[in-house]
Amino acid sequence: MIGSKYHMDEIEEVFGSGGFMAGINPRKDDHEDLEYIVLTSSGQSHYADHMRGDRIRYIGQDRGEGDQPKSGRNGRLISQADQLTVPIYLFSRESKGKDWEYQGLVDVVGHEYVSDGKRMINRFLLERIGISSSLEYTGAAADLDGGAEDIPLEEDDREAVETGERKARSSIFRRRVKEYYSGRCAICGSDRRTPEGTPEVEAAHIYPRREDGRDHYRNGMALCKLHHWAFDCGWISVSDNYEILVKNKKHRSEAKEFGQLEGNKIQLPDNEENRPLPKFLRKHRDLHNFDPT
Repeated sequence: MIGSKYHMDEIEEVFGSGGFMAGINPRKDDHEDLEYIVLTSSGQSHYADHMRGDRIRYIGQDRGEGDQPKSGRNGRLISQADQLTVPIYLFSRESKGKDWEYQGLVDVVGHEYVSDGKRMINRFLLERIGISSSLEYTGAAADLDGGAEDIPLEEDDREAVETGERKARSSIFRRRVKEYYSGRCAICGSDRRTPEGTPEVEAAHIYPRREDGRDHYRNGMALCKLHHWAFDCGWISVSDNYEILVKNKKHRSEAKEFGQLEGNKIQLPDNEENRPLPKFLRKHRDLHNFDPT
């Protein structure tokens, strides 16, 4: 249960033998495939982890001399930044000798390989999802399966709040959208990546979350940071037949810049069931006062 405290022996009993170490603990199934990852974070340690709300700055392990490797246990966690394939459980404590407090499942939302002034280290950005078990995560994933036309436009009143279920769906939404667009911007086709290989693109809601737009991949597009901003503020929109529309304000330099995109087809997922639904595109055009298309 999230918020409960456990002795390390109790954690090992739940998650299996193997001897838990400080930091990143990948665990394999009987077929030697990665099954889950357990993270431990101790406040007064050389890892210098930092929690603020639901976001955690998490430093990769391996205290030894020289640069931290991007392989081994660090590599297992790095791989989750692109494609979440296994549950990641987080336990933390304020200082050594204390019991571990369960923080629930977390999502890897970013990774940097940076210098701490002495050597290169792995620095992860984690986000608490707000659910305690992989079964809850699987249930949230089931809500996003299938590309049915009757997907609701908006979350209902219960789902609109930041419940663990919605956080889980938001996590799945981000990853599926990036996956279905192969890490490319739907507007310009760019596939820029960090030196570590993480895609620059972001998962954008078409009918935005601030309007309670649905956390479903058919209400999403992968967009680079520039075109995510332009889409969210209403410089560009998309027609029902997936052509780019640009706001007609010819006296503005932005209109000239984005005007070169006018009429181009957006980059689409190969599978038609993963493509944006016209009803979400229409809501975006209505929200930003584009002419009916």
